[in-house]
Amino acid sequence: MERILSELKSIKTFGDVEVVKTDKDNKSPNKGAQVESRQQSNIHNMTMNIFTKTKINIGKLISDMICLTNERVLVVEEKGKVNILSSDGRFQKQLPISDKPYGVTQIDKDNIAITFPDRNDIKIFNMETETVTKLITLDKSCMGLSFFKNSLAAGLNKDEIRIIDLEGNKLKSIQVKSISYLEYLVYCHARVIYTDYKDKSVY
Repeated sequence: MERILSELKSIKTFGDVEVVKTDKDNKSPNKGAQVESRQQSNIHNMTMNIFTKTKINIGKLISDMICLTNERVLVVEEKGKVNILSSDGRFQKQLPISDKPYGVTQIDKDNIAITFPDRNDIKIFNMETETVTKLITLDKSCMGLSFFKNSLAAGLNKDEIRIIDLEGNKLKSIQVKSISYLEYLVYCHARVIYTDYKDKSVY
């Protein structure tokens, strides 16, 4: 969670972000050693103040969005269009992607990976040539996606986070019990952080 707070404080794309963390005093008469929990983080005692808002002209619900390495913003309309915006929210171009995209992650400067839950697919797409360079077919519906060091963490249905290489080979399977679909996750340094929005929790 401290890593998340540090990253939030460094965000500059849409303006300054101030994170205020409130420590809860349990007022226990017998204070023992504090044990760090690796299972779940309670976010109810945190507030985040956004000082700058940028209006974007998107007609549908946004299922995912990422800041690209060139400071542009890629926005996925839920099972709709994939748009690239400037850092101040101005439309630049629409990528020719069909088949109801949902989640997205950036692989390198030119390539992104996009999930298609209705087809159980992940497509690797080159933004410069505007072509699909690889198709990965899974045995479950995939929504959330995150990239780290030549591998992808894919959120499958409500019960599995699967680590795969860029050829689609399974490297690791993490079994989870989520009330909501695994739509939002972050994969970094061999750890996966995911949200269960119906349970209002971050794991």
